[in-house]
Amino acid sequence: MISELFHIGPLSVSPFGVMLVAALFAASLQLRWGLRQVGSSASRAADDAAALLLAGAVGGIVGGKAYYALLYGDWRLLYSRAGLVWYGGFLVGAAAVLLVMRRRRMPLWPSADATAPALALGYGVGRIGCLLVGDDYGVPTDLPWGMTFPKGPIPTVASAMEREFGVDLPPDVAADALVAVHPTQIYETVTALLIFWFGRSLLARGTVPGGVALPVVGLLSLERFLVEFLRATAEEIGIEAIKIGMLADAATVEVVANWLERLPPTPAVLDPVLRSTSGTVLLDREAVPALVERLLPQLLLVTPNLFEAEALSGMTINGLEEARDAARRIERMGPSVLVTGGHGYPAAAGSNGGTAGSGGEVTDLLFDGNRFEAFVHPRIRTRWRRGTGCTLSAAVAAGLGWHLPLQEAVRRAVAFVERALRGSYPLGRSGGQGTLDPMAGRRGRR
Repeated sequence: MISELFHIGPLSVSPFGVMLVAALFAASLQLRWGLRQVGSSASRAADDAAALLLAGAVGGIVGGKAYYALLYGDWRLLYSRAGLVWYGGFLVGAAAVLLVMRRRRMPLWPSADATAPALALGYGVGRIGCLLVGDDYGVPTDLPWGMTFPKGPIPTVASAMEREFGVDLPPDVAADALVAVHPTQIYETVTALLIFWFGRSLLARGTVPGGVALPVVGLLSLERFLVEFLRATAEEIGIEAIKIGMLADAATVEVVANWLERLPPTPAVLDPVLRSTSGTVLLDREAVPALVERLLPQLLLVTPNLFEAEALSGMTINGLEEARDAARRIERMGPSVLVTGGHGYPAAAGSNGGTAGSGGEVTDLLFDGNRFEAFVHPRIRTRWRRGTGCTLSAAVAAGLGWHLPLQEAVRRAVAFVERALRGSYPLGRSGGQGTLDPMAGRRGRR
């Protein structure tokens, strides 16, 4: 670890600062190339790249510092050398870049496609600076590649790890003993560079507008989410509620179940995504027993649609009474149950509460182990309804995070999804696909 390379008068130059400059330089070269790939001339690409890079760098630093100060409630931290939080930097930096694109009349999706690989490259190079100064490492590990940082901003000695991060160490570990930790900086550098290579390959090959930016930003977000499980942090932000979606296979179910077991009691909501609207299988048949035995007992709520309720309960649902019986069976497995009726029952319209596919109303049925509560709402006629179940379960989890009672959280979530469906809109040129609008009713655009 090197805390300082040299002085220029009163200015101290650290490896982190050098790698930050290197990251900006690498991102600039990549961005110029990317803009030429999407049709800009060499001179226009150079000018646009400089403007975007300046906006992203300034916005990223300002956002990262502001988030850090807000996190700890001390605005004096704005002037400290430490503290650049990824989330704040990404949000404000992305907003600044989008503003520059708009002001310079750059086409949004092609420009975003050109920018995304440069973002991944710059991030990967910049994380090397964190490694060199011994900052932003992970939790203790006994893996052979674990590293120690005796001269980091917070040295990885036992006393500092316990004091700063609340790490539990065996009582026989001396207070001044060095502790090996996950080198999360290396994990992130390697992963970001692989994502950069993937995005650059897509850009060179050519794809639809957004076909580079969306997967690259999605992969970077996933990488940052996963590395948080290994980072040593002192951030005082707890988990108030959990929403779980597609799990794919039994191994993933087991990982999530093990993680939940290590958490303090936290309300968790599962949308048991078994197959997509188009019929694609999204959870292996062999994973269903693991879901029932390992995961359901740890949940507060599960939100199956009619097909999923049939699969979990082992019975056929033709109407509202069968849905009640299925909910009872699933509730005995552990969680409360919200059977969503949006897909419609096979029975004819007008029976079973008017929830058939052609009926004018939808009934979502909540059972908490003691009583049923039906949430009846109009069926919204729209072609663009992908993600309705995911949105509903996430909205319930958000309400639980605000410490609302389960029934109130479900009521508000149902109303939220109804508004989002009313504001749904098409995506793409053909309009064949579309999505909900979670901001519908919150602004005057639609």
